[in-house]
Amino acid sequence: MTVRARYDDNSRAVDRKVRKATKEWREEVAVMAALEMLRYVPVDTGELRNSFRVKGDKVENIAEYAAAIEFGTSKTEAQPSMRRPVHDRSFHRRALARW
Repeated sequence: MTVRARYDDNSRAVDRKVRKATKEWREEVAVMAALEMLRYVPVDTGELRNSFRVKGDKVENIAEYAAAIEFGTSKTEAQPSMRRPVHDRSFHRRALARW
């Protein structure tokens, strides 16, 4: 009795699909993080709030004074908005639920 089995190596295709899905998820989480950050941004003129940009899986704020607001200066207290989702466990759970 002879048993023949055929094996197709699909590991490259699987790897591509996993990488693509991971990239899409990271980009989706970046958008979620940016929306979460908007909840905490101090608003005076609205420029800081309107300066958030999502590029791929990164979130940035292009306002000149964004770092001074986020981290504070020798004369002003920090008002973090970008770091908050990073430390928020409920945000992590929501992001992982999207996976």
